[in-house]
Amino acid sequence: MNDIAEVVAKHPLLLILSDEIYEYINFTGNHYSIARNKKIHHRVITVNGVSKGFAMTGWQLGYIGACKEIAEACTKTQGQFTSGTCSIAQKAAKTAILANPQVTYPMRDAFLKRRV
Repeated sequence: MNDIAEVVAKHPLLLILSDEIYEYINFTGNHYSIARNKKIHHRVITVNGVSKGFAMTGWQLGYIGACKEIAEACTKTQGQFTSGTCSIAQKAAKTAILANPQVTYPMRDAFLKRRV
């Protein structure tokens, strides 16, 4: 990831779109987001959601993390072509995201057992 960040740092107009939907289902070690790199963190758009890591399949609720300028542009665009997710899904997603990530470990471990 740091090698990719070094390349991106040399190209000021380049952005990174990082799909991190499997953040909590990781069998090889700790999750590492390229947005942790201080040289380029302001140019990373992290895409995530609750369907995989929090077993909320079908709820179709996602979110991004980005610098203010990009987030505001996404908000403006989204408001023109999508409808809102139901309030129940929003409350459930907020609860999941604010929970201790360790609550996802039993699910991840069960997936790992099935994987073998």
